[in-house]
Amino acid sequence: MISMGRIVFGLVAVSLLSTCACGGEGKPEHRWLFVMRNLRRPENVQDTIQLLPRAAAAGYNAVVLSDSTLYRLERADDSYAQNVLRVQEEARRYGLDLIPCVMPIGYSGSIIGKDPNLAEGVPVKDALFAVRGASASLVPDPPVSLPGGGFEQVQDHRFAGWDMQDYPGKSTFADRQVAHSGRTSVRMEGIPEADPEHGHCRFMRSVKVQPFRQYRLSAWIKTRDFEAPNTVAMAVLAPTEKERTVAHLRPDVEPTQDWTHYRFVFNSLNWSEVRIYFGTWRGKAGRIWWDDVALDEIAFMNLLSTRLLNSPSLVARTFRTP
Repeated sequence: MISMGRIVFGLVAVSLLSTCACGGEGKPEHRWLFVMRNLRRPENVQDTIQLLPRAAAAGYNAVVLSDSTLYRLERADDSYAQNVLRVQEEARRYGLDLIPCVMPIGYSGSIIGKDPNLAEGVPVKDALFAVRGASASLVPDPPVSLPGGGFEQVQDHRFAGWDMQDYPGKSTFADRQVAHSGRTSVRMEGIPEADPEHGHCRFMRSVKVQPFRQYRLSAWIKTRDFEAPNTVAMAVLAPTEKERTVAHLRPDVEPTQDWTHYRFVFNSLNWSEVRIYFGTWRGKAGRIWWDDVALDEIAFMNLLSTRLLNSPSLVARTFRTP
């Protein structure tokens, strides 16, 4: 039986040696070809091997292999080990290092599948709960809202309560004929004509929040013949020069749909202020309406281990009574 641990150790050792090699002046030191294949399947082994002479001829010096089985070696069998060795031998034949991806960050299902508690949790700090009897209810501390989210106060297509609005009267309009509630909604149309370079059509407002709290951003959306539904987004950005993304949602919007409610939850992380955006980036022809955009604080969600809540010290640090 071939030890998969020895195979991976050998691959990692080769990759470490390759990273220490110095390239010539003006020539990139690392010229790696990224290959995503599941080498359990023989046809994928053959496809990968066929890439090797082409990679060598093109000047590559290594192949980076992303294979989900590398993250679950306890499930691998001898046939998989033979497939890996075959690819490694062929790579060596063409002077290519074979570098395994062994710690995926982002698409981490193969690791988290072993134990969800391996995920690093985002903390919620000093959330205020009112305890009555055997139940505890969240008390927003302090209360948050999104003034102007109902779009009822408007003059010359400029809506009150927003720090930024793209092209009032050109691509953002007050619509008093179509609304989810109240008398007015935002209608976006004529976006390519208003902003032919970028297709931006957005609203933004800065909001004070508490660091490391859970918040929910929601909106009602309606469309008619909107050609770029995949460009619609709701985003929470940090108040920095480059506006680092805290969280965002690309809602599953249809080109034509009736009023539909969308919402997502985000953690404020270390920020005491965030910028709330909604609209479309690279929008195209058609119409999209927005109404009743709202922001509120919520309690915990997706706790990593409910067993931890049996700890009196954790409860004392987590819950405060008003």
